[in-house]
Amino acid sequence: MNERIPSRSGTPFPRWMSWVALAVGFFLMADALRLFSFHKLLVGVCCVYVSGYRKRMYLADEGVVRETGGWFGKRREMIPWREVTFVTLARRGRQMMGFFERGDTGWKLLFDLEQQGPLEALLKEKCPEIRVDVL
Repeated sequence: MNERIPSRSGTPFPRWMSWVALAVGFFLMADALRLFSFHKLLVGVCCVYVSGYRKRMYLADEGVVRETGGWFGKRREMIPWREVTFVTLARRGRQMMGFFERGDTGWKLLFDLEQQGPLEALLKEKCPEIRVDVL
C-alpha cells in the first residue's frame, strides 16, 4: 500500500517502553516458572505480547488503512474509497480529527492541522462525490 497521509492515531509505543515491557515480561515468566506461580506467568506473557504490538493508521490510494501487528503476524483492514459515505473533519488546537463513515460505523483518525490541505486534496481526487464537513 502506498501511504499518502500518515495518521497520529497509530503512534506506536516508544522503543524504550517496548524494551522495558519485554525485559519485565521475561523476568516475570522466569520467576513464575521458578515459583510455579500462574498469575506471574500470565502477566509476564501479557507484557511480552504488548512489547511487540504495533498499530498504524494512514490514508492510501486505495482507502483508509489500519494495520495492527505483533510478534506473530500483521493484519491489515481497509475501508475502500468507494465505501466511504461521509467525512467529518473537526479541528481543535493544532490537531484535527477525521471521521470516515462507512454505513452506520466508521473510523476516527487523528491528524496534524498542517495536513488538512493534502487531506482535502486527496478526498477530492479519490472520492469527489462525497460530502466533507469541517467543524
